[in-house]
Amino acid sequence: MKFVKMHGTGNDYVYINLFEGYDDSVPATYDTGGKLLTVDGEDVEKAAVRVSDRHFSIGADGLICVAPSDEADVRMIMFNADGSEGLMCGNGIRCVAKFAFDKRLLPPEIISTGENTGSCEIKAETASGIKTLKLTVEKDKASEKAVCTYVEVNMGQAILKAEDIPVKVAEMGATSADACEDIPKGAVVKRILNVGGRDYNVTCVSMGNPHCVLFRKDKEGQGTFDEGIDDLDLEKIGPYFENHPAFPEKINTEFVEVIDDHTVRMRVWERGTGETMSCGTGTCAVTVASVLNGYVKRGTEVEVKIRGGSLYDTWLENGEVLMKGPAEISFTGEC
Repeated sequence: MKFVKMHGTGNDYVYINLFEGYDDSVPATYDTGGKLLTVDGEDVEKAAVRVSDRHFSIGADGLICVAPSDEADVRMIMFNADGSEGLMCGNGIRCVAKFAFDKRLLPPEIISTGENTGSCEIKAETASGIKTLKLTVEKDKASEKAVCTYVEVNMGQAILKAEDIPVKVAEMGATSADACEDIPKGAVVKRILNVGGRDYNVTCVSMGNPHCVLFRKDKEGQGTFDEGIDDLDLEKIGPYFENHPAFPEKINTEFVEVIDDHTVRMRVWERGTGETMSCGTGTCAVTVASVLNGYVKRGTEVEVKIRGGSLYDTWLENGEVLMKGPAEISFTGEC
């Protein structure tokens, strides 16, 4: 099975081509509803676990299959390192855009526009809906071929209602007394959550997958934990958040330090994977949570520093979130 190892700010996946007729095409089977069942004759969930192993295989945060779509220009089918199917990955979808453009899997008119103007727009199908992506295209110095180097993704609406995230508020405490008065109806903002015997103020957001955001205390005492984010033992506390009964579909958890009114740092514990170098949906959730907690003004482009670099996100007035960042190839091979 031919593959490409790619990453977006260190959030790395193994990518395979499910389009037919290419020299790296991987045979696949689907059920009648379009659910992917096997790749190269192997159960796809087992394949995801196998290729993700960092000691005995390629090593990755999961497997992403780039497939044809009846509804968009390309389809992303993603699996976490534990074999569970994921709904959305912000870093992953940027790499899907690069994969599809560089391999010329997209309609010819899109490729031509990119080659001639230095940018193009595509639609990508995901398990959480159709996403619109704007690609920056540049000429590769070595091959002289036009390739995608940077991607802006419209991640869609930030979901704030507890039942839609989903969050069971009955498993949480009250809203903190210092929460803003204009919290959107049904939103989980600065809600008390007891994890491992300790109370935290958390804000929950879905970007097609659920996120729980916590802020480090600042000089004024606003925030919920005292430790520096680099000092947190995520291997210990991450699973407690991920498997908390308040989160029926488990949760991705971001631990955030605010630097100024347009810059934050974060670490992330991803459900089904553990700590990763980056999480694109996570940076978007952090941007939204930063606005809801009064750290950032709505419409501001926020630099979110993660362990693998930086992403640039904006929560627009219409409720949509834009995310901008690179997509890079690490290496290619067969397994």
